Amino acid sequence: MTLLGASTKRGDNSKIGQFGSGNKYALAYLMKHGHHVHIQSGPDEIKIGLVSKFFREHEFEVLVINGKETSITLDLGYKWTLWQAIRELYSNALDEGLLYFGIHDPEGSTQMTFEPDDTIISIDVNPEIEDLMFNIRDYIATGNEVVYECKAGKIYRKHTDKTCIYYRGIRCFETQKQSIFDYDFNSVEIGEDRLLKYSWTLPESMWKILFECDNPVILRTLLQEIQDTKFIENEIEGSFISIPEIQSKAQWKEALAGQQIVPRYLGGYVKDEDRASTLFLPGKLYTSLIGVLGNGIKSKSITMTVRGSLYRTFNPDDNQMTTLMEAKKFFGKYNYAGPLVHPVIAVQFDDKSICGSITEDNEILISERALAEGIRIVIATIIEEHIHITTKAKDNSREFQNAAISELINYITNLHGFTL
Repeated sequence: MTLLGASTKRGDNSKIGQFGSGNKYALAYLMKHGHHVHIQSGPDEIKIGLVSKFFREHEFEVLVINGKETSITLDLGYKWTLWQAIRELYSNALDEGLLYFGIHDPEGSTQMTFEPDDTIISIDVNPEIEDLMFNIRDYIATGNEVVYECKAGKIYRKHTDKTCIYYRGIRCFETQKQSIFDYDFNSVEIGEDRLLKYSWTLPESMWKILFECDNPVILRTLLQEIQDTKFIENEIEGSFISIPEIQSKAQWKEALAGQQIVPRYLGGYVKDEDRASTLFLPGKLYTSLIGVLGNGIKSKSITMTVRGSLYRTFNPDDNQMTTLMEAKKFFGKYNYAGPLVHPVIAVQFDDKSICGSITEDNEILISERALAEGIRIVIATIIEEHIHITTKAKDNSREFQNAAISELINYITNLHGFTL
């Protein structure tokens, strides 16, 4: 209680403490805010007092333990709140073998029997302490219902409207946002205030547990509720995090219950008649589910190219159809059959600058713009998309440039019977 920074718990994964400062912060906070603390260590009382000290013309209250003046002022942990101080005493007791934690009335119904060598830390009850203890599950996961548990941590059923995020059963994150579930992490980096050191690690830690989950009821609840952006689980979308891989393919498929999914940013494109059977999900969750469960769960209302461009098919008029037919004749006339292998479909792109693209089924899409610009642009577009299909080379890349040159050389050598 007097040696700051000394801890024998660092590196011991079975212990919560590691900084060697918790008791000191707790005592400083409680004494500063007028809470009376009593400590009995076996037969001995640990006496806590204060002495005034001046430092650069400023007066500070300094803790005195058993008559020994410390270097701990009551300004230690000046940003802390009551729950953080109680948390420190609880955590240290837990590390040492907690016997009892709660409100105790020696003259009431809560009679406790203490052994001669027990250490007892008691704080006089007042309305603030009573209120904290009444809501203690918001801060310490005592009695919270575990609905799923894995190596990464636990998922708790909600017991309050507040969001409760814990590290080894102790609250480690403050937020005003709501959550679908409460979470308890087994391994995160915390600062000396015992809160998450980096808030951006929260989504990654949360989704490590969620993507490991194999309970379809939990997953179904998640998929339904996450459509509401008020929940903290939606932070998967805007975080620069490494999304873990979904582990339980069958359970996620069962949780979908035949519903289709769409990324939330494309929700406006879903037809009215399809909305009731469609889940509107954060983009990263959508991408993860498609990667594991395949394209069969995509909303049929949304048609996208392999490059992510939205399009709609349409019936070309006579002039547009003539242009398409003449383009196909061109490839036949000049013995360039490669592009004819792929179906060619007339479409309207949301991005009017696009001339063409391809689908995952290796269909070539020709835009209204290309058809309006004439047969030469249509032929060029078909050739370009044919090269994309056969080589998988991306736009504006050295790979595509090499592939286009190679396509030209192959055509010339085949046409004239050259061998290179």
